[in-house]
Amino acid sequence: MLGRTAAAQGILRIVEEGLGRAGVGSCPAGRTDGCLIVMATSPAEDQPESRAASGLFRDVAEGIWALREAGPREAERTVLLLGGALASARCYDALVGHSTLTAGSVRLVAATLPGFGRTPAPDDVTVENYARLAADLAASLGADVVAGHSLGANVALEMGLRGGCSGPFVLLSPSFCRRDESIFPRALDRLGSVLGHLPFSLMFRVIGPAMRGSLPPDQADDVVAELGNNDPRFVRRQTRAYLQYLDRHPALASELATSGRRTTVIFGEKDDVKIQPEERAALEGSPAASLVVISGAGHFALIEEPERIAELIVEALGSD
Repeated sequence: MLGRTAAAQGILRIVEEGLGRAGVGSCPAGRTDGCLIVMATSPAEDQPESRAASGLFRDVAEGIWALREAGPREAERTVLLLGGALASARCYDALVGHSTLTAGSVRLVAATLPGFGRTPAPDDVTVENYARLAADLAASLGADVVAGHSLGANVALEMGLRGGCSGPFVLLSPSFCRRDESIFPRALDRLGSVLGHLPFSLMFRVIGPAMRGSLPPDQADDVVAELGNNDPRFVRRQTRAYLQYLDRHPALASELATSGRRTTVIFGEKDDVKIQPEERAALEGSPAASLVVISGAGHFALIEEPERIAELIVEALGSD
């Protein structure tokens, strides 16, 4: 999910103000069951224009998947990168087209999780089902390494733990339990239980001002436009399914540490997604997993520090 505490809190603050302007009031004194005083019509969702594809990138479709790739078509090695919540494959251009990868015989394929970026959504939006779909995609691409960012990291993690793929894996900012996750999706999920998709609609209207400062200036406008191009009803449904997944699997770090799957787990130093002390200890004691913290980076380390992430992916390829 979206990271950086300041950005998440900024969005929530503006969403709360927007709810007030929309006529959604607080409960009268003595009411504890949740209430809705007035529900205004949801604001229209503006869709940003698609960015023109650069000659460096190739946009392709594989079944229900929208993919964006770079590197030699007949590359010796292929890396599948699963995007995070709200993100389209285009959000990761800085990494997908990085010279550390494209100069070698590496093809990196970024995938939009179906339903995000207004792509067709599966009926089953659980992390488990995304992992099954992604395992099929990885097999069809002949992926040598599976990487994932945020929600996509949890999908990749599920692939490894339940036998959908043997790895190696590169997990960027996964959540190993509900406590790890940013306040942002948890708070929106609570608001959505009373107000439906309205808080999500408002969030997309203010995501630009809240997120732009946490992204590299030369990429901020494009990435923010992609993050805002989502169906609030779908995002509400998928957010609930994702949090329920974390509730079903409260010890994911321990599962990974003892799985034997070769995995590099990466967090930004300023990441809004946290890792609990016992989770850190489990990973540091694992013979197959390694933990890397990117100095100065936030939740979007693969956009902020694409060279370092590319190097770690190359290292993962070398361990295969």
